[in-house]
Amino acid sequence: MAWDELQQKQMHLQRQLEERDRLYKQVVQYKLQQKQLLKRQSILQAEQQVYENKIAYFNKQTFWQRLANRNGKLDQKVEQKEMRLAQIIIKLQEVQQLLQFTQAQITQVEAKRAQGLNTDELLAEVQQLRTKKRLYVIQYQPAQAEQLAELEDQQANAIRLLYEVEEAIEAGQKAKQLIAMLMQQLDTARGYSAWDLFGGGLFITHLKHSEIDKVKSILPNVHAALQQFQNELLDVDHYEISAVNVDTDGFVKFADYFFDDIFSAWSVNSQLAEAQKNVIQLQDNVDNTLRRLCVKQEEVTAYQVNVKKAQDTLLQTL
Repeated sequence: MAWDELQQKQMHLQRQLEERDRLYKQVVQYKLQQKQLLKRQSILQAEQQVYENKIAYFNKQTFWQRLANRNGKLDQKVEQKEMRLAQIIIKLQEVQQLLQFTQAQITQVEAKRAQGLNTDELLAEVQQLRTKKRLYVIQYQPAQAEQLAELEDQQANAIRLLYEVEEAIEAGQKAKQLIAMLMQQLDTARGYSAWDLFGGGLFITHLKHSEIDKVKSILPNVHAALQQFQNELLDVDHYEISAVNVDTDGFVKFADYFFDDIFSAWSVNSQLAEAQKNVIQLQDNVDNTLRRLCVKQEEVTAYQVNVKKAQDTLLQTL
């Protein structure tokens, strides 16, 4: 088998191994997310039950008990409990939607992992190929065998890192698109809210809440996209090469962003304005992270080209 054929086969096996490793890490990460979401769901369900019981207790108060409570404190307590219950239900719905998404992702990734050769079979083929390449170099140019092996390792590491950076960029761009959709819906909802402040009437109030519902329907997708972006950033952080610094400490981490509380009650214009402010900050963070990833992409690509030139120069003597 000629050297070029050995090289091509190695690259093919390398890509297969990288894909299996990537899919495995995805399954582990999604299952961890699923565990955290199930815990969150259990807490919210327990809290929901507590507030439902409290509201039921207040509603059972007799006419005379209510009459004795002339200052309206009882009704005020009921209203506060009902508002808190509504917030809990919204959060619970978001968690349940994320659970459905996470389970679907686990099923999809595990189906991909079931296809093709397993890891042990791939590693066995890689070992056989390395033996053939080692024998080839020893036979034709033994003095350069060690140098060539080092260049091959550098090239393989560069290819893997570039792949992870490109995956992160793709995930970040998807998150960016969803955040833009979220911002557009918030703009519309806030416009109706401002109109509502000046006596827009029931129809405007209905439109405002309709837009808020649309925003809430987008939230799980935004959250999932941000989580995927973070997963890809962690993959980038896992691989590094001496010539390129890929430390992601400066990259934004999205795991526990503002979704938990800021979007629970949006009946007034000021709350929508606060939500917009947070989304704008999120947009800036994602944009900054994408810019840094693009710089890393260029650096790794340049490094890869230089390694390839060194390989070609060395191989010309074989």
